[in-house]
Amino acid sequence: MDDVNLNPCLQNQNWDGGNEKRANIDVVVEDHQDEEMLPINTPEKFECAICLHPCEYPVQLPCKHIFCFLCMKGSAKQSQRCALCRQEIPDSCFLNPPLLNEEQLEKTVTFDKNYQWFYEGRNGWWQYDERTSREMEQRYKTNETSFDLLIAGYVYTIDFEKNIQYRQDNPMKRRQIKRDFVNIPEKKGIAGIKLNQSSQGRPGPLGGEIPSMVSRLDSNACDDSVMSPPAPNNTPQSPANSPLHSTFSSEQDLSLHLENLQLTESHST
Repeated sequence: MDDVNLNPCLQNQNWDGGNEKRANIDVVVEDHQDEEMLPINTPEKFECAICLHPCEYPVQLPCKHIFCFLCMKGSAKQSQRCALCRQEIPDSCFLNPPLLNEEQLEKTVTFDKNYQWFYEGRNGWWQYDERTSREMEQRYKTNETSFDLLIAGYVYTIDFEKNIQYRQDNPMKRRQIKRDFVNIPEKKGIAGIKLNQSSQGRPGPLGGEIPSMVSRLDSNACDDSVMSPPAPNNTPQSPANSPLHSTFSSEQDLSLHLENLQLTESHST
């Protein structure tokens, strides 16, 4: 039998001793596992388990799983649970997302030197996330009139002719869109993430913005007199247990009204 050139790493192996061979293989496997489990230092290297792309605006949930903010919000639209372990996602993750890389909000891509894409929000405009805005700009430059896009778990139609976006499953849910300067005064934030720390107007888990009244509750500024105004007592729907001061005020108003009517009648006669 002719001699066979063996790999230098295998020439020194003792092929008579099976235990030694297994021990050597175990060492190789152990070294490989250590290499695979090296920590990742930069958030840009995290891969989202939902979209299978590098995380965009990565957020880390209390269960330690990491997703894109929009992917996390889209997957939570049904049960508000983690897409991997099914642990419940608290509302704080939507009000104040635990971003791993807040600098990504400041590194905004622009087109034609200083333009970006925006969609309508409450009392302002939200800038699209980078992936969506790049897709929109590409379609816009090729003179397409409309196209479909997956955003936060929903398929939207982007209509450049009417300057609107609407959901395919519910066309009545639509918003205005526009291409404008990146630093417009009414800019609220990017992809539903506010640029400041205020939670007012922040999108909730189902995509709608949190009302300003709820935001004031989250900021520990709750006032029972503001949240629960007294019901009127001069309507058939008035509850029987309405506050006494409301009844007193209504009776005073009624008395003044009757006096005014009497004065008017006396002057007319």
